[in-house]
Amino acid sequence: KLLQDGKNSSITIKRIKLLEELSFAWNAQLAAWDKHINDLQKFRKEYGDCLVPLNHPKYPKLGLWVKEQRRHFTLMKQGKASHMTEDRAHALDKVGFCWDTHEAVWGERLQELVNYKSKYGDCIVPT
Repeated sequence: KLLQDGKNSSITIKRIKLLEELSFAWNAQLAAWDKHINDLQKFRKEYGDCLVPLNHPKYPKLGLWVKEQRRHFTLMKQGKASHMTEDRAHALDKVGFCWDTHEAVWGERLQELVNYKSKYGDCIVPT
C-alpha cells in the first residue's frame, strides 16, 4: 500500500514479483472468502446441498462460515455494517446456497411424507 501511494516501503518491485510467484494473498479476507466458496461448491457437489453442519469432518470450518454468511446477509438487508455484498450474495445463490435452513428442513420433511404416502397410502407415520 505504501509503495502504491508513492511512499517509502521496504517492499520492492522484485519482492512483490517473488511474492506474486508464490500466489501470495494480498487481501487475506478476500482469499479466505474465495477458499470457503470453493469449499462450498465442493461440498454441494459431494452432498447435493449447501446445508453444511457445524464441525463437518471434511470441512471443519465451513459450517461456521456458512452460518456467518446468513448472518451477514441479514445485516446487509437491514442496512447494517456487513461483509456481505450483492456480488457475494449472487455468488452464493449461484452455488444453490440455502438462506433459510428452517424452510429447507421443512421441505425435506414434506418430501419424506410424500414418499411415505406413496409407499404406504396414508400419512399415518409411526413414531
